[in-house]
Amino acid sequence: MDANQTANFIAEVGIENILGRVTGGDASIINGEIEVQVMGAGTPNLYLLNPAGIIFGENASLNIPAAFTATTATGIGFDAGWFSATGENNFADLVGTPGQFAFTASEPGAIVNAGDLSVANGQSLRLIGGTVVSTGTLTAPGGEITIATVPGESLVRISQAGTPLSLEIQPLTSDRPNALPFTPLSLPELLTGGEINLATGLIVNPDGTVQLTTGAIVESGDIAASVINTNISVSSTAGG
Repeated sequence: MDANQTANFIAEVGIENILGRVTGGDASIINGEIEVQVMGAGTPNLYLLNPAGIIFGENASLNIPAAFTATTATGIGFDAGWFSATGENNFADLVGTPGQFAFTASEPGAIVNAGDLSVANGQSLRLIGGTVVSTGTLTAPGGEITIATVPGESLVRISQAGTPLSLEIQPLTSDRPNALPFTPLSLPELLTGGEINLATGLIVNPDGTVQLTTGAIVESGDIAASVINTNISVSSTAGG
């Protein structure tokens, strides 16, 4: 999605969570506005799921009424079932509030933000992946920002709204979403693949290493974030 373009998610009355996924193995390149339009009353949360990787360009922004989560997980878990990134889903099981994220790949995909991602007052903003780099701005006035990196073959549980924020990371069990039919992109592949030509504040060196324009090297499993406006929870357990 280019600058000056808008990805519009339309929610009917009573919808609490909007789940969007990209299934083909290509990274999500977002350089415009993401908007949630509610047809009536309601404040649905938005979840964007792409295990291959996600880049928010310098023109990326949010216009949504509630919480926003971007993740490179393989699936998002509900009490009765999984919203899988690939394959078929039983949508009748996706009831309640999502509280867990499964990463079945050995090296989960990366998230890069160079834009201005902001949610409404009192809402949450979450970036959860194998590696997370934000050279742009993250804002959640009166709310919470969660940045978490997760090792492969892991399950992340997040506390429910209204309770103290906590992240619990544990090995995957037999209860998991559909397996991925592709390998997620590494951070260098994410930044150089396809027709990507965005200013991200990151440089891919000839030897394949990635560094910030400040000179710091970013490795798999790292968290790097610049401007953050609110309370923040950071969890880096992926190593690197």
